[in-house]
Amino acid sequence: MELSLHLAPAGTDPLAQPISITGSLRKRVRNYGALADACPHRKVPLSLGRVQGDNVECGYHGLVFDCTGTCVRAPGSDRPPPGAHRDRTWGTTEGDDMVIACNYLHITDNLLDPSHVAWVHPGSFAGDGSDETPLRMTIAEDGVTTWRWMFDTAPAPFYAPYLQFAGNCDRKQHYEVRYPSNGLIKAYISPAGAGGEHTPLHPDTFAMDSFNFLTPIDETTTRYFWFQMRNVAPDDADVSRRFAASVRSAFEEDKVILQASQRGTTNSTTPNINLRTDGGGIRFRRRLAEMIEAERTQIAASGEV
Repeated sequence: MELSLHLAPAGTDPLAQPISITGSLRKRVRNYGALADACPHRKVPLSLGRVQGDNVECGYHGLVFDCTGTCVRAPGSDRPPPGAHRDRTWGTTEGDDMVIACNYLHITDNLLDPSHVAWVHPGSFAGDGSDETPLRMTIAEDGVTTWRWMFDTAPAPFYAPYLQFAGNCDRKQHYEVRYPSNGLIKAYISPAGAGGEHTPLHPDTFAMDSFNFLTPIDETTTRYFWFQMRNVAPDDADVSRRFAASVRSAFEEDKVILQASQRGTTNSTTPNINLRTDGGGIRFRRRLAEMIEAERTQIAASGEV
C-alpha cells in the first residue's frame, strides 16, 4: 500500500509547519519519511504531488524526493540542482500492528479520552494532572479532537528520557480521530511556564505525532496499525528502537482493557453509563452513525448492490 499523508496546522495546534509523509507499506516492509511539505523549487506542497513507489513527486515540475528528503530526480537536468532537498526534521519509528478482539469503536472511544492514561498507563503516558484536568473538544467536518494543556507538572515517564530540559513541564495532549477510523495523537512537552494555547513553541519543546489506523475485521475484531514521528534525534536508530518498544508496551496495556471492555459489553444485561470524559467518543459515534446511514440510504436509492 502506498502512503501519502498531509498534516496541516489545526486551529488548536501550535505547530505551524505542515508536514508531508511519504512511503509505502508493502507486505512486512515499511519505508516512509516525514518531510517539510514544500518543494524547494517554488514551495508547492509535496502533498499535492504523487507517490512514486517509496518517493514523492512534486505536482508542479516533477522533482522527486525519497524518504530522507533527498532529491533523486529533476526533469530536464543531469543532476538535481544545489539545495534541491527537503530537510527531514522528524525522526520516525518503523511502526507496528496488532489484532485486538474488540469493535473498532471501542478503540475510537479510547483514542478520544486522554484521561484514561492515568489508570491504564501509569508507567508511561500518565503524569500529574492526567486524572483531573478538564478536556476541551473541537468538532470538525472530518472528525473530533479532544485536547488539554497541563501546566507545571512532572514529565510523564515515557517522555522524560527525550527532553532537552530539566524540571517540570507544560504538556499538551491532542487526541484527534477522523472519520471513519484514523487517529492522530500529538504530544507537546515544553519547559514549565513556556506552554499554552496560541503560544509559540519553546525551542526545547519535545513534539511527537502518533498515527493510528484502524481496520475492522468483523464486529468484534480490529487490526490496529501505528507509527510515530518525533522532533528529537531524527537519525538515532537506538532512540527509534526504544521509542517503538515503549509504544508497543503501552498499546499492549490498551489491548488488555479494550478486550475486557468488549467481553463485558457483549455479556452485559444492563446499559453503559457515560462520564463527562466520554463526550468526544459519543460525538464521534453519533456523527459516524449518521454518515453510515446516509450512505446506506444513497445506495438503496440508486439501486446499487
